Amino acid sequence: MRPYDTRDFQSVEQTMQQSDVVIDTTPEPRRVDALGGWKWIVDAFALYRRGWLQWTAMSGLFCVLLMALSVLPLVSMAATILTPVLVAGMMEAADRCRRGEPFAVMDLFNGFRHNTRELVLVGVFYLLAWLVFVMLLVVIITAFGLAPQLAALSEAGLAAKAAQAESVPRELMLFGLFGFFGGLLVSSIYLFAPALVMLRGMRAIEAMKLSYVAFWRNFLPVLVFSVVFIALTIIASIPALLGFIVLIPLALLTPYAAYVGIFE
Repeated sequence: MRPYDTRDFQSVEQTMQQSDVVIDTTPEPRRVDALGGWKWIVDAFALYRRGWLQWTAMSGLFCVLLMALSVLPLVSMAATILTPVLVAGMMEAADRCRRGEPFAVMDLFNGFRHNTRELVLVGVFYLLAWLVFVMLLVVIITAFGLAPQLAALSEAGLAAKAAQAESVPRELMLFGLFGFFGGLLVSSIYLFAPALVMLRGMRAIEAMKLSYVAFWRNFLPVLVFSVVFIALTIIASIPALLGFIVLIPLALLTPYAAYVGIFE
């Protein structure tokens, strides 16, 4: 057998290009069962235990940076745009942690070193999606005259209003459902996008499309995760909010655990 020659590969590549052969390397998101949402939390906690000190410090730094950006007028939008860059750093650190490799607190900023442009684009598209959604909500409120009813509910509280009236107005119920599922739709294009860009080297648009598919293909485990996490949030708030020291890192690590369960 003659030795391998790189010209052989070049010849095959040219033949494929001439024949319009395309190799699709896009990862196919798996569908997991409903209890997968609980498993994501368990796996995230296992990652947290491997380096609880680093994760706690990294999560604290993450929150401080976002709060600092959110306080400044006009600059607050930068928080939304830069969040995927910081989240991507967490995703890369979590990936190394899962593989038994060392990681450090400053790995939070690795998104500024790799695939930064695409990560920023994820933030820009995510911000635009929320702006469009909010504008649509404003248009609906104006067109159907829901402002007085929403103001009444805001002043009296939903529980008090429900006690005074026989039922919530049908228009408000439909508006609430639209707002709920619209918010889920916007969130679905973002959830897995930072991990796909950082760990798979995907472009922003493709990563957000794939995140959308993965989210709705696994809506039941996402729902289970959401319910369990709400319960954990209530529990964490009991001891003078001290539980959030663990809960915040867990919230940041769970999307990576979900990414591994669906894409790896």
